[in-house]
Amino acid sequence: VGFTNISHMLTPKGRVYAELTVSHQSPGEFLLITGSGSELHDLRWIEEVAIKGGYDVEIKNITDELGVLGVAGPLARKVLQKLTSEDLSDDVFKFLQTKSLKVSNIPVTAIRISYTGELGWELYHRREDSEALYDVIMNAGQEEGIDNFGTYALNVLRLEKAFRAWGSEV
Repeated sequence: VGFTNISHMLTPKGRVYAELTVSHQSPGEFLLITGSGSELHDLRWIEEVAIKGGYDVEIKNITDELGVLGVAGPLARKVLQKLTSEDLSDDVFKFLQTKSLKVSNIPVTAIRISYTGELGWELYHRREDSEALYDVIMNAGQEEGIDNFGTYALNVLRLEKAFRAWGSEV
């Protein structure tokens, strides 16, 4: 419990069908995260395998309930630490760990991971909290020069770190 893994779903022939992030939330409960462009592709596969295998699992698509904000870069910890009483130090909140915590009193599931290859967290939260969470993070990061970055920048950053992407390199 509390750890995250980057995983691949394989076809019967051993080919990569999809890539996803799996976080062990509590005993018997997992949060599966996949790329926004492959949500239905991956969900269909998971449901099909569960049915064919006769697995006793409950699968719930919570895509429409959650938002996610990524905070990444060498000063990400400094910015987020201003907004939570949770210890975000390297010794306590390690890479690929997941924790439920509050960021400026907004409940989030924080995963220490970043597709940029830099220090970072993905903050999963109730969709209706997205604007408030974004605002408090951006305000807290003014001194550190926080700014937005887009998908094209993210793609360049991940390539610099040799992170492969499903559908491109994988």
